[in-house]
Amino acid sequence: MKDNQDTASPAMNTTTPAPAQDAIVEQWNRRSYVTAAGAAPATTPYPAAAILGQAESDARRTAVRQIVLGTILMVVGVGVTVATYTAAEAGGHYMLAWGPVVFGFISLMRGLTALGQK
Repeated sequence: MKDNQDTASPAMNTTTPAPAQDAIVEQWNRRSYVTAAGAAPATTPYPAAAILGQAESDARRTAVRQIVLGTILMVVGVGVTVATYTAAEAGGHYMLAWGPVVFGFISLMRGLTALGQK
């Protein structure tokens, strides 16, 4: 009869973790060892705090990006409107670029709201 290890499927093999699992295990192990020089590694002793700090940093970065994008869109929309209005002759047509202004305002408000929720 075959050995139990021979009948196990490759997906069931838990002795060799995947590369992503290796990185996670290494990250968790790194928090508890001391290097040969006697100094602890430059990681936080609480991995959950580092993960939460990274999430807060990502949320802040996203909020700032939304604020900048919203401001740029609003400036472009107002700029196009002013440029076409000044170029139009008396009684002529000009473009009211309300789309970039509205979507810029929405993006700006979303960014400010997200930044205020930290």
